[in-house]
Amino acid sequence: MSLLHKRIYNQMKTLKFRIYDKDKKGFHYLNSIWNMPDPCYDGEVQQWTGLLDSHGKEIWEGNIIKFEKNNYQVLFNNGCFVATRQNKSPYSYKELWNICFVSEVIGDIYSNPELLNSQNQNDK
Repeated sequence: MSLLHKRIYNQMKTLKFRIYDKDKKGFHYLNSIWNMPDPCYDGEVQQWTGLLDSHGKEIWEGNIIKFEKNNYQVLFNNGCFVATRQNKSPYSYKELWNICFVSEVIGDIYSNPELLNSQNQNDK
């Protein structure tokens, strides 16, 4: 196993979670899924991918990343984290671990949904 693969593997063992609070328009970060705040927030639980972008920023589910001039949404699909272009064929999926070091986190689906919508308008 290469040094790079060992680094990725060791980072991916750390589990972190976050929940978007629609009222406060921000994230609550959790060290465990078992220490959910009471009452539970009306939001989606998202997990840290264990990966960093080209600037060393953590990549989370729900982030929007830029890769090769296109915007992708990060999600968990079929057992792995992927980057996908909205309303595109399944073949537009990219395995996140394979592109994370040459991509950049530019927002998230809650604070910056227009980043995905504007990208789709340009594709039509």
